[in-house]
Amino acid sequence: MARISSFVMMIFIMIPAVAPSLGAGIIAISDWHGVFLAFIAFAVIGALWLNIRQAETLPPAARRPLRVGTLYAAAKEVLSDRQVMLATLILTLGFGQMFGLLSSAQQLFGETYGKGENFHLWFAAMALLSGSGTILNATFVMRFGMRRIAKWAYVMQTIVSGVALTLILSGVLPQGLEFPLFFFWAVSVFFMAGVTFGNLNALALQRMGHIAGMAASIVAAISTLAAVLIAAPVGLLYNGTAIPAITATLICSGIAWALMRSLND
Repeated sequence: MARISSFVMMIFIMIPAVAPSLGAGIIAISDWHGVFLAFIAFAVIGALWLNIRQAETLPPAARRPLRVGTLYAAAKEVLSDRQVMLATLILTLGFGQMFGLLSSAQQLFGETYGKGENFHLWFAAMALLSGSGTILNATFVMRFGMRRIAKWAYVMQTIVSGVALTLILSGVLPQGLEFPLFFFWAVSVFFMAGVTFGNLNALALQRMGHIAGMAASIVAAISTLAAVLIAAPVGLLYNGTAIPAITATLICSGIAWALMRSLND
């Protein structure tokens, strides 16, 4: 499950990273109105593909009636499960630091480091480089386990963010190395997501097979919405440097690392 989730999450993570390049291409062949037409096209394609190609995964005997009482019981079971909620909280911290970077990415690349004209290309390169995290996770998860890999990913992210923040605050870094350091750190944030998100989803859902749809919906809703509450202040704190984004990542990864000790395989 972790291996399959890793590839699913790779697409989920990489799409926001390549979206600026896709948007630039759409605008290049039309204008800004074309972006909204693209939204309609994507929605139609997604709806048709889901309804035509994706069959119901539950056998008839395992399906539950679509009733308020049944939905409430399933939601209550998910929300009262410690393993699910703990994995969801850690996932929220992972999403929060990634969304925090996304909230300031255009200003950082454009205003801080003067890469605005090629922002979409740098972002696409970042996505391609970080995609290796998912491949590594799918390759080694059966050997080392989901929890162990996710824990060490947060350890490394804490260390990388701590070193990057120290170098920036100390002022010892030559000006020519400021952007390479930032870019390496930004790649590490997406790399961390590729290594952890699939594992954390699998850890959250492994005991919820009988109500997988409800469990997946609750995990996704809580982690995504709560992550916005983390990312929004990070974006508002943008001060012309990468310090707010790196600090938020350091804090989130450090807390996630601590919480991973309580999560079971």
